[in-house]
Parts: sequence; C-alpha cells; structure tokens
Amino acid sequence: MQWANLAYPEQFFLAQKIIRRRKNEWHRRYSGLHGIGFGVRHVQKARLEKEPPAIIFFVKRKGRLGRGGHLLRVVLSRFRQRGKWVTMKVPTDVVECSKGKLQCPFQACDSSGNNLVMGNACCALSISSAPGALAQFVLGCHHVFLASDLSPTMSPGPVDHISYNGIRIGTIAASGKMNPGLPPTDYSQDAALVNIDDAARPALQSYWQPWTPTGLARGTVPLLPEGNYGVYANGSFIQAKMHCWVTDFKVPVNKGQYILLAEALLYDGDISGVYPTNGCSGGAFVNRDNDMIIGMHMARMLSNDTPSGQICVAEPTWTLVTPTGPFADSLYLAKV
Repeated sequence: MQWANLAYPEQFFLAQKIIRRRKNEWHRRYSGLHGIGFGVRHVQKARLEKEPPAIIFFVKRKGRLGRGGHLLRVVLSRFRQRGKWVTMKVPTDVVECSKGKLQCPFQACDSSGNNLVMGNACCALSISSAPGALAQFVLGCHHVFLASDLSPTMSPGPVDHISYNGIRIGTIAASGKMNPGLPPTDYSQDAALVNIDDAARPALQSYWQPWTPTGLARGTVPLLPEGNYGVYANGSFIQAKMHCWVTDFKVPVNKGQYILLAEALLYDGDISGVYPTNGCSGGAFVNRDNDMIIGMHMARMLSNDTPSGQICVAEPTWTLVTPTGPFADSLYLAKV
C-alpha cells in the first residue's frame, strides 16, 4: 500500500506514532531541530494541499543542523495491516523558522491599576460539565498574565489583577509552569486561569458577543489542511491555514532562551499585519467549520517557507484543560 492511498486521519495518527517513537533519536541526531511534526508541505512558499502530507522537520536554519548531517528524505515505517507486516515510505519536508516572538484588550495590572502588558482571552471555563454551567475562570497565556519564575524579565510582574477595557476581571487563580532555558530542560505550559468577578460578566459577554464557541477539543483531532481555521482575538477573526501538528517544539524567547512545548499546532496567518502592536496571545485557535476551540495562540516565528513569512504557534486545548494539563481540575467550556 502507498502512503498517498491512506485517508488523511490514518496518515495523521500513523505519523503521530512514528514521531513519538523516533523523536528522541532524531533530536539526538540533529541538534538544530525546533521540533518534528506532521502536516502540509511547502515549495517556494506555496502550500502543497493537493499532495500527500509529510513528516516535517522544523529547523532554525536550513543547512546548519549541527551534528547529524542531512535530514531524511523519506521515513520508512513498518506496521501491521490485516495481519501482515507492511513497510511504507512516508515523505518528509524541512521548514525553516526562527526569531520567535511571544505576543499580547485584556490587561495585566499592578496594584495601582497601571497596565503592564496586553493580551487576549481564549475562553471561559468551569470545573462543571453541566449544560449551562456558569463560568468560573478565563483562560489566557501565562506570559501575558504572569512573570516567569526562571526569567522574570520575560513577562510582567508583580501582577495584582487582570482587567478588560479598564474593568477589573479578577485575580489569577492558577497557572502552568514557564520554564525558559538554553536549552530548555522541562516542558512549559503557557497558560493561566483568572477568577471571574461577578461584576465583570457584562464586560466578558461583550468580548465574546460576536462569536459563541460550541465546543472545546479535549483529545487529539485530525487537523485537515483544507479546513476552515481562524484565531478569535480582539472581537474578530483572523483567517488561518493549518500547517502542522508538532511535538517537543522549542519557541525562542528572551535573550536566546527557548520554552519547550510538549505539543503545538502551527499555522499560517498574518497575525502581525492585523495586530502589529498588541498581538493576540491568548486568542482562541478555532476550527470554524464547527466553531470548536482546538488551541490557544501564544507566539509567532519568522519563516522563509510560508506565504505570510511567519509560522504561528498555538497550544492544543487537550494539553491545557484536561486532567493531564497544568491545572488541578478537568475544565469545561462555559458561559459568562
């Protein structure tokens, strides 16, 4: 059987197995990797949507991989199908991305009410899965709402409360860990929960009024390259093109440091062209075909291989809000 003859979901989940099995080997062999994923190939900034997707190696700079030599042109995979062992050639691609930038009308404020940094909010959450449950928290990015213990200059602090358009939303309830390093040795979860003050609910309703999400992805979903995707931030959508699911992805941040994400969703969207100053960290990354939130935007990186000249990074919701995520409880989409 040929790789091209498999349905996209089969390719996606098979590629995930291959990457998880061999990622440590590849990271040891090639020192210049940002991460390894699965998705759409590009040639001269053109998306090859009509051709089979590939295992993709994301590198800081093509031709400078450090140890390991040239990357694989194809990956051979052996698996059982209908009781027989089958060997299949999986195509690969190499994508260059560098100079990452964490991005940021929700405000982190000090005790005097002065704005420290700006960002967006992904969604409102509750620890109750009951229909119509009232939201208890707002989900946003750690780097917008809190300083990193290991690199305090990377984010604001000390933060007293979070506001939206000058209206106090609440105080920080919980957060994931931000572990920048060179190289990073621990995973980061760029996420924080904000308690919702009852007086803030009308302001939050106005923030999400233009769009009402219908669900929250709680497990890995096939990310169809021809799907309809976007980022909801500052009350509007930015259209996006799905690029890749990737594991162990390094995002360059402050003074040569990186933060390491266990999983990331990479997409192509002109974020800087729409929000050149404030960015849209914390914005919901959405499958617009079903209004499902599948991730939270947190950074962008420059690239010579995509139409917009950049690769945007979102953390999947299944790494953030499920029992294995950074918070104590399993969280569910709720209304404010």
